[in-house]
Amino acid sequence: MKQQSLFPDPAAERRAAHICHARDCGKNVPPEFLMCGRHWRMVPKKIRDAVWKHYREGQCDDLRVTREWLQAADAAIGWVARSEGKPITKNEAAALEVFV
Repeated sequence: MKQQSLFPDPAAERRAAHICHARDCGKNVPPEFLMCGRHWRMVPKKIRDAVWKHYREGQCDDLRVTREWLQAADAAIGWVARSEGKPITKNEAAALEVFV
């Protein structure tokens, strides 16, 4: 007998499994949110504004994001990682240089 998925729609499954993008956080957040509230509040307003400016409704479902959104998201993730004493990627470091 074939097992039925709890999430018949792949987008619904992604929504249920979306977690904060801060390193080692693991807290569930809505797909529209990059991070949980605690980590998001650590990000400078200039970077937060850029993340929202370049966010497009539906991008979490079709996974088609812009280069600008990725850069802003990398900057936010890098900022939090650096603030918590964790390593950052080359992309995050480059993105931070744009905003800082």
